[in-house]
Amino acid sequence: MRKILEDSQSETSVIGRPNGVVPRFLSGTRESAPFVKICGITNPFDAEIAIESGADALGFNVFPDSQRFIDLSRARSWIETLPAGVARVLIGVNPSLTQALEWIADQTFHAVQLHGEMWHPFVSRLVEARALIAAISVQNQRSVSDLGWFSGFAFLFDGYRAGDFGGTGESFSWEILDGCRTAKPIILAGGLTSENIASAIRTVDPYAVDVASGVESKPGKKDRNKLRDFIAAAKHR
Repeated sequence: MRKILEDSQSETSVIGRPNGVVPRFLSGTRESAPFVKICGITNPFDAEIAIESGADALGFNVFPDSQRFIDLSRARSWIETLPAGVARVLIGVNPSLTQALEWIADQTFHAVQLHGEMWHPFVSRLVEARALIAAISVQNQRSVSDLGWFSGFAFLFDGYRAGDFGGTGESFSWEILDGCRTAKPIILAGGLTSENIASAIRTVDPYAVDVASGVESKPGKKDRNKLRDFIAAAKHR
């Protein structure tokens, strides 16, 4: 972890103050290969090996029912030391307006990713303060047919499993996204692995890809080799 901290401190003087730096992941500008977001980070070691492997963004899940739940009261101190150039994304599920506004105001994170649908009615109150990512569980064409309600940063399209909110390892038919009409960045998630990521990228041509279970040895514990292989395949190394 020390080398990452030293590199981050030499790169920027705003460690822990995301408003001072906009990571490339949140630039909205496509690169030759998709950005890679590693979701469900639960400890500093996994954050370190994800960054060393080339991750552009890390996701931290504050949904208590998640197998990858992280207690910010204990984790905030090490999360804030991560390189400011790597996007830190808070992941929540069906927050109240009050909770959502608290998350958006949290200076530890560059962006907020929301699952569920209960926050949709007050989305206009959320999108101006910080980069917002809307997670959509894709069941069929109808799941992506009406996206005009969202004016935030990006859509994350994930596999569907009843009662779950991401991180399930469930995939979906990528061809469904052919009917997706949005100019916003598309982040592809759901059942991605080093074996299928190249095909997924060819089919969808996403702005970014997102993975949790596909780079784990068990829920909440990342695997160094799987991380390396996934990111190398995603970035055509």
